Amino acid sequence: RRKGYHGVLWALRLRHAAHVEMPHCVDDADGGDGAASVQLRSCLLGYDERISLLPALPVALRHRSWRLLFSSSEHGNSLVTLYDRVAAWPGPTLLLVRDEAGHVFGAFLSAPWVVDETHYHGTGETFLFSFVPCFRAYKWSGSNGHYVLASRACLALGSGEHFGLWLSQDLTDGSTGRCATFDNAPLTKHARRSGV
Repeated sequence: RRKGYHGVLWALRLRHAAHVEMPHCVDDADGGDGAASVQLRSCLLGYDERISLLPALPVALRHRSWRLLFSSSEHGNSLVTLYDRVAAWPGPTLLLVRDEAGHVFGAFLSAPWVVDETHYHGTGETFLFSFVPCFRAYKWSGSNGHYVLASRACLALGSGEHFGLWLSQDLTDGSTGRCATFDNAPLTKHARRSGV
């Protein structure tokens, strides 16, 4: 396996609460502080990061359980596999990425995924976020509707000057830069990485 970014895709479960096993982290499911009940199989987000992320989510989703849909360490480094695993998911998702330096960043995708080689999809609730150096959410700026381009060649979020977040088809390369869609700063200190 090539070194690089590690990706995880979570769905916000809207109907029934469910816990997902988390062998790498302790069980800190809802300690009475209102945090979303979640156990993570892949531990890209610690408890503090989850608490930071919750207020950025739409109100109706803040206290829902999360369900793991895809993890590159579990399901391999392939956009096709990622798309296959999210194809039937009807709701919003969280895309989490960890770079080689251990920095975690990602996106909240508000609408179901649509694989389309030429057109962007999504809604203005989509946003990018980073935990470097501290949590920051980059909401839609209103400048364009280029939320998510999910093609077989790459996954791109935002546009204008650069993609806000771009991942290669084998999930081993990526980049992040300022984009007009989210008016974001690069999501990690290592804005261009060989090895996603």
